[in-house]
Formats: sequence, C-alpha cells, structure tokens
Amino acid sequence: MSKEEAQKLLTQGRASYALKHFDEAVECFSNSAAIFGEIYGETAPECAPALYWYGNALFSNALQKNSLLDESKIAESSEVQNSNTTSVNSGGSSTSQIGKILIFNEEDEEENEDEAETGEGENEDGEQEENEEDDDMSLAWTVLDLARTLLLNMDGLEHQKMLAETYLALGDISLEQEQWDRAVSDYTLAVNLKQTILPPHHRQISEAHFKLALAFEFTENYEKSIHHVIATRDVLERRLQFLKDGCPDMDPTKKEKENFEISMEMIPELQAKVDM
Repeated sequence: MSKEEAQKLLTQGRASYALKHFDEAVECFSNSAAIFGEIYGETAPECAPALYWYGNALFSNALQKNSLLDESKIAESSEVQNSNTTSVNSGGSSTSQIGKILIFNEEDEEENEDEAETGEGENEDGEQEENEEDDDMSLAWTVLDLARTLLLNMDGLEHQKMLAETYLALGDISLEQEQWDRAVSDYTLAVNLKQTILPPHHRQISEAHFKLALAFEFTENYEKSIHHVIATRDVLERRLQFLKDGCPDMDPTKKEKENFEISMEMIPELQAKVDM
C-alpha cells in the first residue's frame, strides 16, 4: 500500500461522509489510517487527519444507528397501540369488548407466552444493537483522543482548526455518554482555541459556547451555563451585524436566526434557576 492509496481512501471517505453514508466512510477512513500507520508509524503526525475523520465517522455512524433504532421502536409501539385501539373500537359496547379480551387472554395463554418469548428475542437483538453503538462510541472517543494527542504537536492554522473540531467532537461524545464533566472540559478547550484562531463573529464560536452552556446546565452549574448562553448570543449578534455591514447581499441563515432566538429564550430560563 502507498501514501497515494491512503490519500485516495481519505478523499473517498470524506465524499461518503458528506453524503451521510457513514458505514462506507468508516471503512475508508479506517483503511486510510491503517495504511498511514504502516508507512509512518501509528503515532506519526501524518496519521492525524485520517484518525480525525475516522473518529468522526464512527460517532456519526453510531448516532445514525441509534436514530434508526429509536424510529423502529416508535414504529413498533405505534403498531401495538393501533392494534389495541382497533380491538377496543371494533364494535359493540366497551363492556362486551373487555370481556372478549379477557376471554381471549385466558384461552390463548400459551400463545401469549410464545409471543413473549419472541419479544424477548427481539429485545435481545435491540440490546445487541445498542451495545454495538456503545462500542462505536467508545472507539470513536479513543480514536479522536489519539488524533488530539497528535494534533497538539502540529503547527499550522489548518491543524489548529482540526484540533478545535476534535475537542468539540470529544465533547459531543462525552455529552452523548452523559459524561458531563468530561464534556465541559473538552468544550472549554474548543471554545478557547476557536476564540484564538477564528474571527469574533464566526458561527463556530457561537456553536462551541452553546454546547458548553448545555454541558454546564447538565452539571447544574447554571451561572456558568447562562454565561455561555449570553456569549452565544453576543457572537450571533456580531455575526448578524457582520452580514449586514460587510455582506449586504448575504442574509443570515435560517439556523443562525433560530440559534439566536433559542439563546434569547434560554437566558431568562437559566437566570430563573440561578435565582432559585
């Protein structure tokens, strides 16, 4: 395998990632990182970009699987509710329908036991899928943590931007795993670095402040949470003013407007918690 092959896989992985084909992206980035590791050594700086993308793809893939699993559970629940509703509303008085249900349950007790066993099997499959997602989350954190270690020793603005995004991704994983203190630590590093390397009106700074505010809220540190919500608002105000003054032909995005409104709504809510 050559450096060119590793770079080609990295490019293919980024294309798959952009299309949200995360399974394909994971495979491409994993192979790319492995090739770079064979050529330069597993802890060489040249491996950092592939590891960064590999970790992000693992995390995004786990989130996507989790979302699909949740949708499947909701669909199954809706089917059961619809079935029960049909049984109860299929004609006759409610008393007679209840009587039929009770009789049905008595006569088909063995069938219900078989269904329960089938349900247990489905639950086991669901638990296995959840365990796989947890494994992907843990592996994503490990890979990104290695990328962070390598990027800390690398110079250049692009590497610094990648390091800031790595901190943010580590915080996202910690938040997903309910590791609130760890999320606070990583988000704080992301905020500090982004403030150093990006202009004060950059939307990524507002995003980092907002995530840090959320992490602080989970730790019930409402004073610090409101501080970063206000910081989110301030950055977004600068962003909106920048677009108005510097780019009159460019309107703020819908997401930017929504984030501004959300931050404005959160400030009094958090202030109320601080004053309690």
